[in-house]
Amino acid sequence: MRLWTRRGVAAGLLLAPLPAAAEVSLDFVADDDAVERFRAELPAALIDASAWPVDTRAPDYAHLDGAPRQDEFDLTAATLEKLMVSNGFGPRPDQGETKDKFHDDDHILFALRGCVLATGQASGVVSERVRLKVTRPNLRAPRCIVGVWRRRSGDGGPAGLLVVPGSTVPNAEAVALQHYVQSRTKKDDPLIGKTKGVARAANLLPTGRYNYLVGSHGKYDGAFPRFDGVFRLARRPADFENPKAELEQASVPVLRAALAPTVDLASRWDVFAAFDNIHPGITPKLTPSAWSRGVRFSSEGCITIWDPAERTGPPYGKGANWSALRAACGVRGSAQDARRYHSVCLLTGAEAALAAQGKTAARLRYGSDGQAVVDLQKHLGLTDPDGEFGVATLTAWLAAQRRSGVTLPFPIARPDKWPSR
Repeated sequence: MRLWTRRGVAAGLLLAPLPAAAEVSLDFVADDDAVERFRAELPAALIDASAWPVDTRAPDYAHLDGAPRQDEFDLTAATLEKLMVSNGFGPRPDQGETKDKFHDDDHILFALRGCVLATGQASGVVSERVRLKVTRPNLRAPRCIVGVWRRRSGDGGPAGLLVVPGSTVPNAEAVALQHYVQSRTKKDDPLIGKTKGVARAANLLPTGRYNYLVGSHGKYDGAFPRFDGVFRLARRPADFENPKAELEQASVPVLRAALAPTVDLASRWDVFAAFDNIHPGITPKLTPSAWSRGVRFSSEGCITIWDPAERTGPPYGKGANWSALRAACGVRGSAQDARRYHSVCLLTGAEAALAAQGKTAARLRYGSDGQAVVDLQKHLGLTDPDGEFGVATLTAWLAAQRRSGVTLPFPIARPDKWPSR
């Protein structure tokens, strides 16, 4: 099976400006410097109040309608493949099995939001099946898993699945700061990402399929240097012919806390180069206030790998979990790793548990492609449907739900519940 990545998209419109009640006296572009100015005055009570929403308001869970599932389940390559295909992450008819020179089709990265290792399941070991447990995502502790599906043996290891603990959500301090800065911002405009008054302190990357390039992550001040050899949210494959592609992040739709210190269906959308990379967690980057309130992982939106060793300080990336994930992907730090990219499929533990029970339900979301997406695009009235669920399709899907009376539209399309145009 070829897990093809979607084409890149330019930044575009999205939705739902804040109401006037949230506007106060300040008027500035909420850039990095502005955000850091407000970090020092962030009320501790907002960190305490920051929490993951209930399922009916969670962007990646509302579509499940409370479907019953087992708490523990075995994940196998066959189950993972069925789950990916049911979400439109499979091959496209016009592309078949042809490999391009940059895509690594032998190592598929995946992440499950709201999922942990079951008791007795080893971390960082390749095996035919892994025992997992469904839980709720958490803004204070890592409650997600990140894994590699090694589709073939090679590069010194067997075929199979490897999983490590991590997080795919921003932490409580970051969400609280996003809400706080946005509430202090006066100007607003539905042209999100193109105007003053857009706070960008933290975001939630929705479930979907994304391109990740082996590259670098950020450049922290002082004790937090740039990471090399991480997985970097990338632009479309064609851009990898460009020697500057490693410096160009993909613009993707993300959710940002607005009216409350949480990320739910009432949060606002932003299409932005969000830098939501996959890298080792940096717990020393946490402020004393966050640590004292139980926050145990660092992320403002990135997918981070949890390792106890990272708490001890630099050099970072020395933990066993991060090392095992990179090795399972065939990343050795050599020159040939540069600009190699992977499909990364981000889903939920709840969906994986249902798939393990044989209850795979068709869903379409950001990064899906194929004929089902063409049918959805035609239903939504999009011109020139291309079969790729990108920003334009997401925008039209959310708008169609609003027109049909859905108060809190969600980003995942169910073919059995398409709203009227």
